Amino acid sequence: MTGKTLVVALVALAAGAQAVAAPSRAIGHKALDACDLVPRNNLRIPDDGRSTRSGVSRARFAQVLSAAIAVYEPVFRSRGEKLIVRGLWGNPDLNASAYPGRDPIEVLERGGGSGEVDMRFRRVDIYGGLARHPEMTADGLLMVLCHEIGHHIGGLPVAGGSWSASNEGQSDYFAAAKCMRKVLEKVDNVAAASRMPVDASVRNKCMAAHQRDAKEAALCVRTSMAGLALAKVLSDLGGDGRVGFRTPDRSVAAQTDNAHPAAQCRLDTYLAGALCRVSHESDLSFESPLKGACVPERATNSSGIRPACWFNPKFYERPELLTRFF
Repeated sequence: MTGKTLVVALVALAAGAQAVAAPSRAIGHKALDACDLVPRNNLRIPDDGRSTRSGVSRARFAQVLSAAIAVYEPVFRSRGEKLIVRGLWGNPDLNASAYPGRDPIEVLERGGGSGEVDMRFRRVDIYGGLARHPEMTADGLLMVLCHEIGHHIGGLPVAGGSWSASNEGQSDYFAAAKCMRKVLEKVDNVAAASRMPVDASVRNKCMAAHQRDAKEAALCVRTSMAGLALAKVLSDLGGDGRVGFRTPDRSVAAQTDNAHPAAQCRLDTYLAGALCRVSHESDLSFESPLKGACVPERATNSSGIRPACWFNPKFYERPELLTRFF
């Protein structure tokens, strides 16, 4: 049974069960312009007690969230903000969300408190249905969490809305170029990558981009494969067809696209982020789209630039600034 067939079957099964509230209703304080991993949909994979047969198990789900929280809570704290991540294993939705929240103490003590969002509270929700998708892996789930964190701190370009969230493509780029590398940097990625079935072209690109540094190249490979797992899920949910490293999206955006790119375009973005050699300690910025990123005019590592399928270099607006931030 293919992943798509299984999802359709589980949706049909869920339709006959008791209705489950959609995230926007189940979480009453969530902002209306919350940033979701994929466009909101009616797909569901309920927890039927057999989740270890495909996708990510409940134990691994918790481990992935804990690893990312341990790294990124101090980052948000240094910004004067509180990162609140909820792993909603019982929620069958195939999605994840990022949004600004309200002060949880105020909500509890004042019976709801003010209806205004408080930008000091940065929320991320990851739903169990997404983790249970048969194409999902633990590293793919980490990429999801990194993407949602990216909406909060991923830099320019930003989407329209009330809270200046990094747009979808930029959050993908942040996830691969910064977050995955930051969370996994102390792990034995050489051993992990050696156990993965990896396209030779990806290994070669990672070795070339990271100047044959075995540890950096292995982290690049692992990040790329996490991107492939997630792209397969995204392709299945969006009906985009097969995705792969050898079939890049050749489209060119007339202007920078803030919406969800096609699955292949998103895979290209994950690969670009993995190949970018700018340090993960060099943050992407909400003041310039150049800081912390690989850009076309840089003499080396051009494979790490944001793909043209969603990012138009005209976004830079002033070409003379292209060499300022490295």
